[in-house]
Amino acid sequence: MPGRLVETLNASWLASVLTGVEIRTLAAVGALRLYQTGAIPGADEQNRNIYILRQGQVALHISMPTDGGQCGGDVTLHLTARGDVFGWAAWVRPERIAVSAVAEEPTSLVVLDLDRLRQSPLYWKVSQWMVYRLFALMQEAGLCPPNIQGLLELRDMHVWTDTVEADLAASRSYDQESMIEARSGEQE
Repeated sequence: MPGRLVETLNASWLASVLTGVEIRTLAAVGALRLYQTGAIPGADEQNRNIYILRQGQVALHISMPTDGGQCGGDVTLHLTARGDVFGWAAWVRPERIAVSAVAEEPTSLVVLDLDRLRQSPLYWKVSQWMVYRLFALMQEAGLCPPNIQGLLELRDMHVWTDTVEADLAASRSYDQESMIEARSGEQE
């Protein structure tokens, strides 16, 4: 089973920002789970996990209230590719962004346990990239995310939110590939 977890993680965008050792560390806090058509991970479960699609299809609904002239709205994305990653509940304020997922067919997911991941130094790196990816998806969907400070659960993320906010302010249109290249250069 660890081989299937690593294989699925390597198919995700996480593999482009993590080393092989870090991917195996993630696999150690993960498990494979099967969700039947219509199954929805419960809110409590979503607060404790990151999900990576191994096989199947997931409808990911993102809802953001429109207030004070800021962008917002609702969008449903259909995740179908092995390695698609979701599970942001631990990092966003539910009154600002609601994200829910439902299996549209029998679906196999790698489920990463955040409680176990928090005990690893890898947690902060994965956290940063999860938030970057959520913003990329929201921008691609036209939801136009507001100030990052209003979205994050500051009790966990205050260590690096100023850096992320500065990065976003410097470039209003986030380009995941250029960010990955920049971060890869820092690791070398």
